[in-house]
Amino acid sequence: MQVGHSDAGKGDNDTANFRRPPNVQVSPKTNEVFVADGYGNHRIIVLDADSGKFKRMWGAFGKPPMGPEWCFSPEPKSFEGEGAPYFATPHVLLLSRDDLLYVADRSNRRIQVFSLDGKFIRQLTRYDAPFARNLAFSPDRDQTFIYTGYDKGIAVIDRKAMAYVGMIQAPGLDVPGHQIATDSKGNLYITGFNIPGKANAARFIYKGMSAPNGR
Repeated sequence: MQVGHSDAGKGDNDTANFRRPPNVQVSPKTNEVFVADGYGNHRIIVLDADSGKFKRMWGAFGKPPMGPEWCFSPEPKSFEGEGAPYFATPHVLLLSRDDLLYVADRSNRRIQVFSLDGKFIRQLTRYDAPFARNLAFSPDRDQTFIYTGYDKGIAVIDRKAMAYVGMIQAPGLDVPGHQIATDSKGNLYITGFNIPGKANAARFIYKGMSAPNGR
């Protein structure tokens, strides 16, 4: 099965095509595919997993998708309040075990949380440095923490409270990375440093939680 056609996307209202979607998640419970259509559009779009048929879509804050015409979203020059009313490079999706969808709205430096039907629940922003470059859950049953690229390290976030806990920083970790994942032991894997002379992938061994650094 193929959904959409190459270079055929006509914008946020086109329900048959995409514009460089970077990430997907599948819900076995609803048999749906959630697509981050965020390099050219400004939306999360939902398809039936069997047929590929369009079901629904939404933009930032659960509103109809919209935003300036661009391919790769530049980071705004200033941030205030709740931030932009549109997604700007919604880059990564994560679907939790309790059926919440987490969106890394990368260029807007925020993580937004939604129900599976697109209702906006809450968000977390960090405007002092690049934030929400990627997303991964801790491997415990409750998925207690979210990890995301932040400045020159990895932010640890309390998932239920959507509150910043602290930073993971280590020699060689110079940028937030492009993708991040955890294994069953809690080790972190990061790819896409994109710096000449630096590794394109790295692993960080889980040694337990330390006290927050208060940043």
